[in-house]
Amino acid sequence: LHQRLTSESYSPIKIATMVLSHLFKNNGILRWPSLQHHSTKRSIRAASSVNGSNRTTTAPIVNAWTEWGDLKEIVIGDANNACFPPPSPSFAPTINEEGSVLKFDQATNTVQEHYGRGKILQEELGRWPQGKKSQAAIDAANWQLSNLAELLMDRGIVVRRPTEFPNQDWSLPIKTPFFETQNQYCGTCPRDIVATVGNTILESANSRRDRYFEIHQYRQLIREYWRKDKAMMWKAAPKPSLNDESFDEKWWHLTKEERYENMHEMQFCITEDEPLFDAADMTKLGQDIFVQLSMTT
Repeated sequence: LHQRLTSESYSPIKIATMVLSHLFKNNGILRWPSLQHHSTKRSIRAASSVNGSNRTTTAPIVNAWTEWGDLKEIVIGDANNACFPPPSPSFAPTINEEGSVLKFDQATNTVQEHYGRGKILQEELGRWPQGKKSQAAIDAANWQLSNLAELLMDRGIVVRRPTEFPNQDWSLPIKTPFFETQNQYCGTCPRDIVATVGNTILESANSRRDRYFEIHQYRQLIREYWRKDKAMMWKAAPKPSLNDESFDEKWWHLTKEERYENMHEMQFCITEDEPLFDAADMTKLGQDIFVQLSMTT
């Protein structure tokens, strides 16, 4: 693979595809078995012989090849310490004037939705809010996420939550040699950060600067799965720099019509300076993965 990459010229997207293909096909551990012929025992033996660990398990914990199989275990995020995403070349948030506001009523244990509040917020604030979200908004979001978790648990599905581990402080800024952000985001959407491909957990290469360290909210849980399931593989996409060359800032100044025209040409706010993708843009169908190009992939 190294000889091919150094002897020929490829776009970053092509390189990303080749690297992922190499990881899953050519490392002697996992070879994209078909659903009909996948051998759990063979995978366990291979993983054990390679890493030499004493991890023990009688059945695989991580094993998902489609988006429609019977759900047995899931990770649902939480909104604790959630902040507004700060504007950056990767994301230019605006207030949706048609949007609504949710408020959690502790007395009745319900969430009330007030429509048309977006326009009022726009008139009152005049700009995108900054810093931590209101506790009322956080409580309303957590109420909905917890209701989803309870609904799934009532059906016998194992639900894991980030609340099992210490929550990150999303209000802290990020500073790297390539960029700075005044705060981070939240841990509500693990589906954007981590993908499950067969018995492999893959960390994505997200394009949002405020989500650069979001994976650490789930690292302890991933490590727990890895220790319990010796058939599980743990891989991570190359960590992007997210420098200014990764984004086309002119995108945010285009009209709505111009954006649609660009989108039909598969041109978005991110460039192909380095591989970037959200795990949520991946759909797995057995041996194949479909990936949509988007504002983040």
